[in-house]
Amino acid sequence: MFRLTLSCRPKTLAMKTISKIVLILATLLSSQAIYSQKGNTVVVSADKLNLFYTGIDNPVSVAIPGVTNDKIRVSISNGSIHGDNGNYIVTVNNGEETVIEVSEEISPGELKKAGSVKFRIEKLPDPLVCIDKNKIWEVNFTKEELLKIGEINVSNNGPFDMQYKISGYTFVKDISGELITIKVKGNKFSKEILDLINRSAPNSRIWIEQVAVTGPGGTRNIPGIGVKIIDSK
Repeated sequence: MFRLTLSCRPKTLAMKTISKIVLILATLLSSQAIYSQKGNTVVVSADKLNLFYTGIDNPVSVAIPGVTNDKIRVSISNGSIHGDNGNYIVTVNNGEETVIEVSEEISPGELKKAGSVKFRIEKLPDPLVCIDKNKIWEVNFTKEELLKIGEINVSNNGPFDMQYKISGYTFVKDISGELITIKVKGNKFSKEILDLINRSAPNSRIWIEQVAVTGPGGTRNIPGIGVKIIDSK
């Protein structure tokens, strides 16, 4: 039999999170699918954590009890896998699924298949735009609060502790029926935006749109956030 453990985390995942994932895996791996191949019993994990994300490194561990790591050979149907000593990094292409095949080298050039595991493929969830930790589509602030905060940020919305940076966004405000649009680099409110906020009347609205974030998987545009300016009284 062989054992394949899925970590599904970037290298920067905190140790506490790793411990939690290991604990979850240990619990879920008690439910397994058993196949027979050439008289050998092969145990393949079939739990819901069999998932790889595009755009990041997905670490996995592979072991065949009684077989040294240097005799284990792995391949993947959709993506790439590399590593040694039982520890591997998987990157996957777009698609719905991929399969890792595990074999044992029984003699030079001769392989014996040990088993395979199918993994789903998904895109990392987009992070969420937030203003002072508020992440819902429309939030309420007084203009004094907005002037003090002075920026927008993003909050991780995925399963891992990933870091994202805002590279730019578009500020939109309705002034007497005319939409004023300001493109901004970075995540700060520009002087022009601060002036518009300062002159805003209660119950007026502003929108943060076309937010470009850079992080795992590269740069992407994510949905923005709306703000209703409320009376400070």
